[in-house]
Amino acid sequence: MKKKAIVYLMHNSGEQLDLWLQYLPSEDIELVNISPDKDIVRILEKVSHDNLPSLILVEMSIQSPNTKLLQSSNVSRWCKDNQLSIKIIFLTMRPEAEVTKVEQRWADRQGALSILPKLDPQNLKAQFKQIYECLNLELPVIKIIPKAPEIDLVSVTQSALGQAQLLIKKKDFSGAMNQLKEVIKHNRENIEAYLLCGEIYTELKNLEKAIQAYSQAITIDAKYVSSYYKRGLTYSSLKNYHAAIADFNQLINLEQNHAEAYNARGTARKEIGDFEGAKFDYNQAITLKPNYAEAFLNRGMLLYSLGEQAKARQDYEEAVKLDPKYEGSFFSWANNSEIKGLSVF
Repeated sequence: MKKKAIVYLMHNSGEQLDLWLQYLPSEDIELVNISPDKDIVRILEKVSHDNLPSLILVEMSIQSPNTKLLQSSNVSRWCKDNQLSIKIIFLTMRPEAEVTKVEQRWADRQGALSILPKLDPQNLKAQFKQIYECLNLELPVIKIIPKAPEIDLVSVTQSALGQAQLLIKKKDFSGAMNQLKEVIKHNRENIEAYLLCGEIYTELKNLEKAIQAYSQAITIDAKYVSSYYKRGLTYSSLKNYHAAIADFNQLINLEQNHAEAYNARGTARKEIGDFEGAKFDYNQAITLKPNYAEAFLNRGMLLYSLGEQAKARQDYEEAVKLDPKYEGSFFSWANNSEIKGLSVF
């Protein structure tokens, strides 16, 4: 069986190394990859004569770990003194047009056959032809495999998130969840994906799962206010008002001008009987957002329960003026109840 020509390769670029390792080995060439942190000379000194390389390819900027001199210079000197049969080719990361005449002359003085520029699919066959010729070998047919285009994960993620939001609006929760699973598969720390998962679970009335999704978002970023707001609302839906208040407290500590957080905390406080705290929160929400119809409605309901019907009516009328959807809400029912002599509370 014909013995293969042994070729040593030392390169400090992972991308370049991949190309060399993929295409240079053949039926005629055994390619041995030498790590840049090793000393080529010391390796050569330990190798038996029968296993010495026929050719050494070395990236010319790599320093020797022992002497801090260039590996290319050291190995060239060693080969001159000990094994003239070993041929040397220097490699560089620069394109051919940038290799200077000074560098070429230096390579000649070291005894290198040539300097090969940065390897790429376009010049690969030409460079390999030089290598095979110096080894007196016939160049085989080389099929270049096109590099798969890099996936723009940012664009893919944004597209999947947008698609998930659209599917949620269409009530296609299964399709939306599949989109979000893809996002999380590529990035397990995508907060928006977990928040949308929480929305889906909320729509499906699986509030415990929604809490888990929002909690995961908080674990990823403890300062992301939307996570606390959504989890707080979900705790309120589960009637775990103390947990809800804790989330709204944390949110307000992070963002003091969050009107919706005050409004939601006010409702949770009202449910545990903290009416003064609830009134403070509704007042604060309205101060921060004077056109906040829901906060006017909530404060009006609270005032009504406290016996302040005149102020309650003012708040109700303001809520309806700001958002007509509140027409016919709780207060119109309350008024009818009063007419009938019934008690609302």
